[in-house]
Amino acid sequence: MIKLSRRAEHIVENNQLENAAVSLTQSIDCCQKVVVAYDRAFYWGSLLMPWQKRWVMWSVYAWFRLKDEHIDGPEPLETKKKLIRQ
Repeated sequence: MIKLSRRAEHIVENNQLENAAVSLTQSIDCCQKVVVAYDRAFYWGSLLMPWQKRWVMWSVYAWFRLKDEHIDGPEPLETKKKLIRQ
């Protein structure tokens, strides 16, 4: 069982789950697209994981991948620092 954060518990308790679920679904879809675009081998390997672990791994991978893209990009150092903090 996944332990919910206080924010997630608040959403569930106040019957706001429908909107939160749509947002979570959209986030998972976005992370999945990042993984597919950057590392198909990781994506196919992740399909062997249970769903609950898979989408968490996609989220972590997407976050680090996008931060890495900011660091490796041609932007000036100060711009990179701002992008990383977002």
